[in-house]
Amino acid sequence: MRQIQMGVVTAVVVCALAGFAGIDTADAGSITSWGRNNYGQVSGTPLGNDFIAIADGFDHSLALTSDGSIEAWGRNNYGQCTTPTGSDFAAIAAGDNHSLALISDGSIVSWGRNDKNQVGHTPSGNNFTAIAGGGYHSLALTSAGSLVSWGCNYNGQCSNTPTGNDFIAIAAGSSYSLALRSDGSD
Repeated sequence: MRQIQMGVVTAVVVCALAGFAGIDTADAGSITSWGRNNYGQVSGTPLGNDFIAIADGFDHSLALTSDGSIEAWGRNNYGQCTTPTGSDFAAIAAGDNHSLALISDGSIVSWGRNDKNQVGHTPSGNNFTAIAGGGYHSLALTSAGSLVSWGCNYNGQCSNTPTGNDFIAIAAGSSYSLALRSDGSD
């Protein structure tokens, strides 16, 4: 794990594993992929050695380059691989069929499937420091340490978002969410 400082956002880079294809960034910034390849999740993996973060959804993947641009590959049936242009992105996340990016100014952009408001209700503002994509919902962590969630709420993954301003990390599963408090409690 390494941290990258970009503008007001510090992105923590980790290896993401989900869906049916595994991705590894351990080899000097290049991406290695393996597993199911029915939508180009493996064969479409971009070449190069300037990648600093990866994220994967159900049948698509994202990569963040060292210059802050985003590459995507795999299934694009909902536009989840149609990435925004620019080179000011600090972090990426992917849900089942939607994608998210944290811009270096602390704002969030999302694209892809929107049948459960996982894209249409992306919060505005520029006070975000982390993002996470779940199955059909997403999370964001504010600079004040509070949580924001949006999208599908069938299992309370959005309406039961804990309150407080002592959160330091977030993650999202298929239909649940996780947040780490600064004191280590849950």
